[in-house]
Amino acid sequence: MKTLRTFLVCLFACISISSMSVAQPAFIISSIGNGYVDGVGDIYSFNSSTLLAIGTQGSIFKTTNGGASFSKIECTTLALNCMAFRNANTGYIGGQNGVVLKTTDGGSSWSVIGLGLSQWSFNGISLKNDEVNLSGSLGTIFKSTNNGANWIDQSISLSGNFYGGTAFIPNGRRLQVAYSSPSAVWISSNGGTTWSGEALPNNAQASGQYWQDSLVGYVIGTLPSTTTRVVCKTTNGGANWNSLTLSGNVLLKDISFCNASTGFIVAGTHNPSKVGQIYWTTNAGASWTLIKEYTETELYSVACFGSKVYIGADPGKILCADISVSITPISTAVPEKYSLSQNFPNPFNPTTTIRFTIPKATQGSLIIYNMQGQEVKTITNQLFVAGTYEPQFNASGLSSGTYFYRLETEGFSQTKKMILVK
Repeated sequence: MKTLRTFLVCLFACISISSMSVAQPAFIISSIGNGYVDGVGDIYSFNSSTLLAIGTQGSIFKTTNGGASFSKIECTTLALNCMAFRNANTGYIGGQNGVVLKTTDGGSSWSVIGLGLSQWSFNGISLKNDEVNLSGSLGTIFKSTNNGANWIDQSISLSGNFYGGTAFIPNGRRLQVAYSSPSAVWISSNGGTTWSGEALPNNAQASGQYWQDSLVGYVIGTLPSTTTRVVCKTTNGGANWNSLTLSGNVLLKDISFCNASTGFIVAGTHNPSKVGQIYWTTNAGASWTLIKEYTETELYSVACFGSKVYIGADPGKILCADISVSITPISTAVPEKYSLSQNFPNPFNPTTTIRFTIPKATQGSLIIYNMQGQEVKTITNQLFVAGTYEPQFNASGLSSGTYFYRLETEGFSQTKKMILVK
């Protein structure tokens, strides 16, 4: 339980907001600290408390308290780009100059196991059985069938880079995507010994991919010789692709899904200045909505673990949201002002309703505390649209007594008392 305190300011506001059936998630910003001011290349979550992040300066950071603080693990000065875990103990990292790291203790310590390829870098990593598959710059592909003890070079000659690791699709085939045109999709039917290139719709070039299973996959990228961004989707293991375009010109960097319907794309650039964008879908990629755009922050990666969403950012930030913690308004008529009403009924057992109004779009939270000022329940922490809300609080797991509920937004905060009688 968290002690009642001033919460982190959330840099998450909507560019344009319309009435929605699903509340947009609110991201809490955590700073890695330790003097780290560069980008976060990839993130892995073991559980709600334990998280690993790798950096573009070669550092590895671990938290065991949900991001309140991070410890720094020094391994290399080379940029680290991709990370994957086989289980709670064994994981791998790939990065600049072909560096490969391995842990067998859940990320507390790492050893260098290869490959020392100074001319290439790894951007994607995938694990299957005892295999470790790494792919990256200029068509680089390396496979190990014995957990990294030895490596097989399966590279092809390519002017572009592979992104997103190896996908395993039906009939024993494997798939890579590359920032190249016309062939952006590369498929092997013999375990990676040989590869054949295929085109995405409109010869799009790929900058990332995500696979929900062996059939349903997404590829992000741009059309050749343009800055037009595209999202491609297959539902049959890459045999056919549909595509749609996203307005704007910031490079799409990464994509991940929390479930079959809800996913996120991050875009980022540092030229001529840092820009970051977050898109999301709640209809399995049929449409994507820009829900955040901001300057002085470049976004690198996004990873979903259950209902949690983590985004790696520069300078030295991790954004986190929980899509399960959100509520929708009972009315979208715009109220005149903020208000927090007395819960009803009160006293109550075990459920009660808390009514409040929001006059404009804002990030905010509704949290329950006990007499000691300890948080016992987060009703929601999200981006609110203007309207009237009436969430219910179920206290079936709590003992009788006095509790407090606090509504806090960017322009308003108020606390009220309620009584649970069992």
